[in-house]
Amino acid sequence: MRILIVEDEYLIAAEISDILTTEGHTIVGTAASAEEVISILSNGPICDLAILDANLAGSSVSPVATALERRSIPFIVVSGYSQWELLLPLRKAPFVPKPVRREALLAAVANFDRKLRQQMTSH
Repeated sequence: MRILIVEDEYLIAAEISDILTTEGHTIVGTAASAEEVISILSNGPICDLAILDANLAGSSVSPVATALERRSIPFIVVSGYSQWELLLPLRKAPFVPKPVRREALLAAVANFDRKLRQQMTSH
């Protein structure tokens, strides 16, 4: 699966990338700000899934969630906050708490991978 990582903390982004690439996923990019994500997405559909930090250096990630939804790109939210502390658009998405546990992240990604495969075989 092609995955975009949206995380402003380099070490966390690297950890998420390592976990996913070890399992055979392709990381198509890492963005540390909403502006970076919007720029990446303007080049066309590059990913099947995004991993989205709920807090990018104190900036709202709502514009990123909206941009992903407009392009029908599902996303998983990672955050040190509880899921109920998140803004409503983010609360709807699958949630993985920080610190990110390998098993939780892989389970959330596997769920999307299954859905994607089902969509591909039903078309």
